[in-house]
Amino acid sequence: MCSDELPGGPFSHMTPPCSRRAEKDRSVPGPEIILPIRAVPQLLNVTKELEQKVQKLEEKTDSLAWSGEESLRTKLEQRLRFEKLLTDLSAIFVNIPASEVDAQIQGVLQRVGEILGIDRTAFMQYSKDLGQIQVTHWWAAEGVEALSRLITDGNLLMTEHIPWCSEKTMLGEIVVFSSRDELPEEAAKDKRTFERIGVESGVIIPYFVEGAFLFTMTFGTVRSRRSWPEELIQRLKLLGEIVSNALLRKQADLKLQAVHKERLRFEKLLAELSATFVKTPASEVDERVEGVLQCIGEMLGVDRTDFVQLNSGSGQLEITHSWTAKGIEPYSRIVTDVHYPWFSEQIRSGENYILFSSPDDLPREALQDKESLKKMGIKSGMIIPYAVEGSFLGAIAFGTHRDYRDSWPEAYIQRLRILGEVIFNAILRKQADLELRKAFSEIQDLKDRLERENICLREEIKTIEKHPEIIGESDGIKEVLRKIEQVADTDSTVLILGETGVGKELVARAIHNMSSRKNRPMVTVNCAALPPTLVEAELFGREKGAYTGAMSKQVGRFEIADGSTIFLDEIGELPMEVQVKLLRVLEQGQFERLGSSKTISVDVRVIAATNRDLVKALRDGKFREDLYYRLNVFPIQVPPLRERSEDILPLTWAFIKEFGDTMGKRVKAISRNSLDAMRRYHWPGNVRELRNVIERAMITSKGRTLSVELPVTFSGGIPSDLTLEESERRHILNVLENTGWRIRGRNGAAEILGLKPTTLYSKMKKLGIHRPDKSSYILTSRLNIDR
Repeated sequence: MCSDELPGGPFSHMTPPCSRRAEKDRSVPGPEIILPIRAVPQLLNVTKELEQKVQKLEEKTDSLAWSGEESLRTKLEQRLRFEKLLTDLSAIFVNIPASEVDAQIQGVLQRVGEILGIDRTAFMQYSKDLGQIQVTHWWAAEGVEALSRLITDGNLLMTEHIPWCSEKTMLGEIVVFSSRDELPEEAAKDKRTFERIGVESGVIIPYFVEGAFLFTMTFGTVRSRRSWPEELIQRLKLLGEIVSNALLRKQADLKLQAVHKERLRFEKLLAELSATFVKTPASEVDERVEGVLQCIGEMLGVDRTDFVQLNSGSGQLEITHSWTAKGIEPYSRIVTDVHYPWFSEQIRSGENYILFSSPDDLPREALQDKESLKKMGIKSGMIIPYAVEGSFLGAIAFGTHRDYRDSWPEAYIQRLRILGEVIFNAILRKQADLELRKAFSEIQDLKDRLERENICLREEIKTIEKHPEIIGESDGIKEVLRKIEQVADTDSTVLILGETGVGKELVARAIHNMSSRKNRPMVTVNCAALPPTLVEAELFGREKGAYTGAMSKQVGRFEIADGSTIFLDEIGELPMEVQVKLLRVLEQGQFERLGSSKTISVDVRVIAATNRDLVKALRDGKFREDLYYRLNVFPIQVPPLRERSEDILPLTWAFIKEFGDTMGKRVKAISRNSLDAMRRYHWPGNVRELRNVIERAMITSKGRTLSVELPVTFSGGIPSDLTLEESERRHILNVLENTGWRIRGRNGAAEILGLKPTTLYSKMKKLGIHRPDKSSYILTSRLNIDR
């Protein structure tokens, strides 16, 4: 074989982008396609044949050395080196570990290129998934530019760069050209690629194993054009067959390792998941089930796993737990009997499991199921039913959305069935636990409700006992007491609102007595009782000679209240000029005595009270707006006695006891007429007036039964100063009492008032009219003592 017949380097222009990170050794491992292995004995026969050829070539070379034919001797030495390479590779690839195959392929490319004087060699594998030929290993001679620098678009697919050559090789044809100009017109893109990367001549040899296209080897020249004799091509084909056997064995080893590894991982996963449910609390079962579905789904490489349960109530199958891969829309809780009637019937009937690679694989009677699968985008699936103690419970389903699956791991089905039984047992345990918890919860709810009611009653009693001076059982008084307890522990300013005689000072004293300032006496100032000219001196003090008649220094009430509480009753009566000074005390705690420029600082809590409408006073310009907002931090509205008629009786007995002790009288009952009259009475003077009325009655009373005389002005008729709503309330009450609280029928209250009974009921509700408890009129001696 002549020296000019030796091939040049390969055109490795179909190099993947990843070749850049392998620039140093100029090789990159690529995707591997698993195909059947050829028999090792065949390799051994090839090796033996090659050894015989090498021996003959060595003998021929030795004889030429004596004859002086140097040129022919050189050619034979080159051929001898190549044949030795084939022999060495045959021996190496017989026992080479799978992990070393890629490195040996790279070595083969380099040695072939160096022996044959080729500029580039490349190894390209076929990817069945991509349908493409991709460069995985390459070599370039010294001084020849690397392909990773020539192909700048990062595309490593041979079918993209040289489509004509790729098509030919995939059909099993060897592509040979001594010059790229020899390529036909339909290979125009291939020629442009060769020109771009500098390939002058080359050969592309495809390799098939049992009819399956596996890979190609390319050899090309860059620095000169070369011819490719048939004998050389045949030897290169033999080289490829040696490599292919090693590559197939590597793929088979890797596949076997992957299968064992996956099987081990699956068994370990099942063991871990089964153990998970042993100690899982009932409240976490649902969450764990979905976690298990995700683990199994990812392990099997599916897009969704669904857990189907039999609804004991409806008798239908429902998807209760589900997992979907990212990008797949999850199901809602659908009824499978409606969407998948054939599947439901099969798994209910005891079918072991159902596998389908495509919805079209299902029988004709599964028409509805096919439509549901296609509508939901499911391409392949597997369903495994479960039963516990012979009772069908449900199933677990696996499905793919992105690809069709030709086969399912039937070896895993039995293991999945065991796992499913573990999950179902956990769900049954959860359901039993929930039912038990529900029963306990109902019992606990009843117990808690009774305890809450008991606590509320105790709190009410406790609150009332904390403030013995504030007597009442109405909702209005309870709200006042609640607010007292809320604000007492703070130092916030409190504004107490209410009519004259409702007990605003008692509320202020209760707040003080529950505060941290209770160890010092509360200072009380009635702003309405002080002359306007003396209010400022009374509150803030004066120096001697501050004004005419100021014969001595006087300490003001705010100084006296330092560290305690000051109660400013009738705050609405303060003069405007004093309001400014009071605002400063509230904001800064500072003031000056009259006639002094020295600033005095005090720590005083202010509680104010008024029976005036301060909002109206603001509008009339009689009260400062800034002072109002500073006082109105925590308002407490004390309701008038007429709005809490249920408090009249306990207040009455409290006053009876008070005056009875001082007068030495013992009253055991109150006359019914007196009680009725007291409840109808308007009480314009509120609790103060009631106390005076009872005091007068105790003075005039001579027996054990108390008779109360109300002021003559209000004993009959309706007071003229009542609001329209109160007048209406009083009138309705009078009619109801005269009819014995009979509303319907002839001469009933509704007929007398000219109203429909339903309208009267609405008005009674609106006006807060309630029929009194008859027992409240019958007062025993023990009740009186308790009051």
